[in-house]
Amino acid sequence: MKGKNIIVIVLVIVLGAGLFYFASNMLNKNENIVENNNEVEQENAEDSEEKEQIEESKEETRPEEGYKAPNFTLKNIDGEDVSLDDYKGKIVLLNFWTTTCPYCTGEMPDMNDIYLENKDKDFVILAVNVGEQQLKVKKFIQDKGYDFEVLLDKDADVAIKYLVRGIPVSYFIDEEGVVVKRRVGMMTYDYMKSMIEDIRNN
Repeated sequence: MKGKNIIVIVLVIVLGAGLFYFASNMLNKNENIVENNNEVEQENAEDSEEKEQIEESKEETRPEEGYKAPNFTLKNIDGEDVSLDDYKGKIVLLNFWTTTCPYCTGEMPDMNDIYLENKDKDFVILAVNVGEQQLKVKKFIQDKGYDFEVLLDKDADVAIKYLVRGIPVSYFIDEEGVVVKRRVGMMTYDYMKSMIEDIRNN
């Protein structure tokens, strides 16, 4: 009889230990599931917040990469009003320059070639002259035979808006009006071509 009682007691102990082990494992698994779910939820929340920030930046106007380019309206060399927003849906190369800047004038032949090659592919160049008189700028452009649009920022208001502290400075703006690249200094033909292709492919 005593032997049977001992066996029963041993079985109860073993069974209890087994149940405890099983319950502990299940609890650990549940805790891991909860932790994993929390991590996934946190990652999803971070991804969602990052996407919202990107979308917000595309609506906020700043002369910075990733933000919508500030709109402006200037006269061209023929006295007509031209606005940046007129070119929504096109890639815009916005360039700040003067006739007395050798780096500015040095990149213009390549700019003109780029313009002629891409003008029928939803691409435009807005070359904003800073601080010079209309007749001087118009004569310079006509003498050189350039075909791209030239605008006059006589009081440097747009240059100030775009944080231009030295020239040449160029902005590559995508079809949605968002600044993709701010470039300080002289550009080459290959650089401009590569930037336009990158914008088209993204």
